[in-house]
Amino acid sequence: LGIGEGASRELVNGLARSGNGSALFVTLAEDLKDKVMELLQCSILSVLSGIEFSWLSDMKPQKKLFSFMRPGADPIGTPLEVKEKSAPHPIPHVFSTRLSIVYQSLDPKQLPVGLKISGKGPEGDVMIIGHTYFKRERESEGN
Repeated sequence: LGIGEGASRELVNGLARSGNGSALFVTLAEDLKDKVMELLQCSILSVLSGIEFSWLSDMKPQKKLFSFMRPGADPIGTPLEVKEKSAPHPIPHVFSTRLSIVYQSLDPKQLPVGLKISGKGPEGDVMIIGHTYFKRERESEGN
């Protein structure tokens, strides 16, 4: 928890990342109690750890946009080889009350049709399968 205007964002975020936790900041004008309660809530709620994702070059037909599946289920698609690592890497824990964003560079000539996310939840392994949609930029004529 970074307190005050002079709190080092780099230090607080780094400590949170190293401890697989969450970083919050509070100014002296804000109520410290709300931020402490938010951090406590993160410590007792569900967390997804050991997160990995793979892009799929093809997929078996799915009835839903996203599906939760048991790991070890029938293969759902062919993994697409991606050379660049995700950012951040490794992917930090995901808390059920917090938004997480992960970036990945993809080759526009080989865009995936699906995404498989896997990790460990409070009740065991978790796997989420989803379709992906990419809008291709039109190449300008004459360039």
